[in-house]
Amino acid sequence: MQIWSAVSLSTRYYPVYARYQHEELQLNHPRGGQAKYLEQPLHAEYRGYLDDIARRTLETGPVEPMIDAMENLAADQLGQHAPLEFGNLRESGHPSVTSGGETVYDREPVQRRLTEAELREQHRTGIRHRHLHPEQYGE
Repeated sequence: MQIWSAVSLSTRYYPVYARYQHEELQLNHPRGGQAKYLEQPLHAEYRGYLDDIARRTLETGPVEPMIDAMENLAADQLGQHAPLEFGNLRESGHPSVTSGGETVYDREPVQRRLTEAELREQHRTGIRHRHLHPEQYGE
């Protein structure tokens, strides 16, 4: 009888753009946010995540507290710490939780992944893409 199965979690973001924004410590973020916008909050909050997961695992199992930890990191922490240039990264968290090799939670991001052409256009024009909030454009 298996009581515990491996539970893992992940969160996905824009591959190239996010990595550059996350890892490049010399970037200036005048509108807010920081480099290491995932790593720093995880290091700051990990004890609370682990305590909550351990406590709740005894009551409900590990999946629900892992989902809550990933949602906190992907939405709350990312929303506070990711660079704010256009808001894309702050809304791009894609948390998932896997248990026993099966995906048990997979929330799509609020902000879909932009194409390279869309990122270039956004950077060139300085305008946030319309698909993010079409109500602002009368669409």
